[in-house]
Amino acid sequence: MSPSRPRALALLLASLVSLASLPGCGDDPLPPRNDAGDVPGDAVVEADFPDHTLARLDSVADFERIAVEAYGLSTAKFIITAFGDPENRGGRFYDGRFYTLHDQWYWFRLLNGARVPGDFVEPVRGLRFATVDAITAWARTQPLLPLDLAFYGDRLYSNRFYDFSFGAARRYGLATLIRVPPRGGSPERWAFELEYGDQLWHPELVVFFDALRARLPSDIARELRFLVRSPEQETLAARMEQDHLPYWDRLLRYRDIVVPGAREVYSGGIAAGPLRVIRQGQSYGSIAPTDIVVMESTPDYLPNLSGLITASPQTPLAHINLLARNRGIPNVHVAGVLEDPLLRQLERGYAPVLLFAEAPGRAVIAPITDEQYRRYRSLIERPVRLVSTPPVDAMPYVLGLSGRPLDDTTALASTIGGKCAGMIALLHEPGLQLPDAPQSITVRAYVEHLRPLRERIAAALDSEAFGADARVRRIVLEGEALYRVRTPQPAEIAFVEAFLRDHPASDPLGSLARAGGIRGVVEAQRIAPSTLAQIEGSLRTAFGALAVTQGVRFRSSSNVEDIEGFNGAGLYESFTGFLDAAAQPRASDREKTVERSILRVWGSFWSFEAFEERRAERIDHLSAAMAVLSHPRFDDALERATGVCTFTVQPPNSPDAERLEVNVQVGDGSVANPDPTVFPEVVRLARARGSEVLRIERVRRASGAPDRDLLSDEVLRRLFADTGAVTRRWLDRENATRPEARRARTLTLDFEFHDMLAGWPAMREGAPRPARLVLKQARTLEPAPRVATEESAGWAVPRDVLARARRVSTETCSGEVATGVTLTTTTLRVLTEPSITPDVGYGTEPLDASITVSARGTVSALGWSADATYTVDHTGMSATREGAARVYAVAAGAPAREGYELLRHEADGTVTLRRGERSVSARLTCMEELRFATPRDYLLGLVPP
Repeated sequence: MSPSRPRALALLLASLVSLASLPGCGDDPLPPRNDAGDVPGDAVVEADFPDHTLARLDSVADFERIAVEAYGLSTAKFIITAFGDPENRGGRFYDGRFYTLHDQWYWFRLLNGARVPGDFVEPVRGLRFATVDAITAWARTQPLLPLDLAFYGDRLYSNRFYDFSFGAARRYGLATLIRVPPRGGSPERWAFELEYGDQLWHPELVVFFDALRARLPSDIARELRFLVRSPEQETLAARMEQDHLPYWDRLLRYRDIVVPGAREVYSGGIAAGPLRVIRQGQSYGSIAPTDIVVMESTPDYLPNLSGLITASPQTPLAHINLLARNRGIPNVHVAGVLEDPLLRQLERGYAPVLLFAEAPGRAVIAPITDEQYRRYRSLIERPVRLVSTPPVDAMPYVLGLSGRPLDDTTALASTIGGKCAGMIALLHEPGLQLPDAPQSITVRAYVEHLRPLRERIAAALDSEAFGADARVRRIVLEGEALYRVRTPQPAEIAFVEAFLRDHPASDPLGSLARAGGIRGVVEAQRIAPSTLAQIEGSLRTAFGALAVTQGVRFRSSSNVEDIEGFNGAGLYESFTGFLDAAAQPRASDREKTVERSILRVWGSFWSFEAFEERRAERIDHLSAAMAVLSHPRFDDALERATGVCTFTVQPPNSPDAERLEVNVQVGDGSVANPDPTVFPEVVRLARARGSEVLRIERVRRASGAPDRDLLSDEVLRRLFADTGAVTRRWLDRENATRPEARRARTLTLDFEFHDMLAGWPAMREGAPRPARLVLKQARTLEPAPRVATEESAGWAVPRDVLARARRVSTETCSGEVATGVTLTTTTLRVLTEPSITPDVGYGTEPLDASITVSARGTVSALGWSADATYTVDHTGMSATREGAARVYAVAAGAPAREGYELLRHEADGTVTLRRGERSVSARLTCMEELRFATPRDYLLGLVPP
């Protein structure tokens, strides 16, 4: 807890000046202000750079202008600069609408060329950003970040800033000013709190008091209290009270501002897990990722857990809240939770509970059974997915894609990968402009290339250290040298050095790290000469008409891309090669051989980002393989525009039959991996159901061409027609093998295109090729069915509905309709998730997918024979609502029509069956059996009313 002796003495001497005038009570005078209204020693902030801060608050209205209001509190962040230097010490209040974290002000100034008061770090010149979000978006595109900036998950932060905000090296003081409204009979309170981990001495606390009070209106300054957060701060507070140190009577605990029974929701959601209680001073080491954790006070960091409940309130925009929100876990304050007798009982047995949180103040903590918890875990623990790579020994190394049957898009997908299979679908649509003679380098060459490396790679993937730490995975996948370049921060360099010490060159992980990672090893091993000769020979035959200077693009086409439910877009890389690299006029192009390009595509399979995406989807990495799509390169100088678009055949509930959204960049600017500061042209096209009229909505022009449209209406209409034809054919092909009741009604395909000038591609002879818009890729964006069981394969549920299912249940109703005659109805019911686009329309009112009506005995009133059974699915009936009743009319020709024409089901369980003029009614008892639910929906069903 103690800083070094010289540091402590310096702080003590610095504080004595302020302490000399303090009587230690509530009406001590405020520090003087100068004529300009600033506190002496405030650092000058450049007047020409508005940094969204205030040096002082002259009124409550000033506070309200910058404060953030949430959970009954108003807060504003405050920073002290030149903390240990009384002559130059300054302070700033942050605008809470602009900043959420303390260090954002620091790097916002520096990246805009403005110095930070009280610091010597040189600002970065030549950059300008209007917002913190703009900096974060820009930083994601940079291979090497300036200053000491780094990403922690989605959060951009400065490690140096926080290094100098605590302890002996303190240059900044970080505080949050809090306004607590009158509550529970207590008056309005003004207080400040420090970071949870700030273990400070009393003289340092005095600096915080003095700096804040000097910059606040007198009525607020006289009431200012220090809100104690951590055990270390409580130790300091107790000593202040015992020894009557200055400001001893200005201390506040969270229990002082808690209203008994109060509940505040900082992050909504629902989760379940064993209940773990952590009291003051206990270690977090026993917490498991599945636990619902109750803590006596707000933690200094957020452990890996399923849900958090704190007995003390939390600051609305504290790091803990932001992290909980980013992780999507429920985070709540429940006053008096530790005194709850039920919680104490559950704590002793480490019993499973569910935590449901809904803003602003609904927090439910309820016990669940072991069986319910096991069911919940089974819904969230997905099995490992194996990719089906066929035997390769008899497989050709290269397959031309033109002229292949449309069925090959499915049959060959595991051989040629997703991009190549999509190219076959494009080639089957007459009149499309496509790349010349596209070829697939099958997975055979990759599988053979990996054989001598598989054992070495498998040993790394199976290592406990590799699985436990993402930093280790990055080092082993991409090599320690690249890790140093991408993460040059001292802490990261120290980490990689420690890793190399722990994993020498003889160790499986250490040897890969030193050899450029798995990716480097794959790229360094030469392709077998005979294999390379066959590949190059096939490509020279296919592309023989191209000019020698025309590059060939080698594009990733792994057989783990575009598999059901895993799109994989943007995970892998493409490279340009030349069939005769030695003949290229540019020296840099002479290195771009066919072999080098293929190896780099293969290596991209093992990039850290691609690996982590597959890992999240539980895909077995060594079961997959990389094919390569090759075609003439789209030369940058000849690109008028490049773009992506998505075409959707809309579901029946949509007023539009078809929609197309188009994003286009000027020239060769990327849309798939864009520069965040360059905006594309956005156009939406749609055709209403039953209409032939095409609506064109131009949403925005490209930032690179603000005075013109990149694509004309004529080109857009042709693009709509072409992509629509491909999508409809794709949907028809997928539905061809499905029963009618399981056929999908909607499909979204993603396309990429280039608008090329005349002369592409360069040919050996003949007239230049004309200008045209060329489609280069088609892939499905349809999600995988959420229910993938043997049982679900027989359900009469459309494929697109099953892909969006959040709850599937069977309602069984049974009762007597006459003496000795029992009637039973069984309805398969599906609710969907509306947020999965396009919304297929069963988010609130379910799809009754099928109904079976059976009788034990003879229903003579309807003319049924003994033990009759009638089944009808959604294609053979129409379902409507009449008040609370559900009414099902059986279509002519449906098998159930033989037994009844209409079924009416009242809310009280009364069922009426009608056949012609005859009908029968009975009061049935109904029970629901859950067949499937998403984890969230399953738990929602367990929340007590």
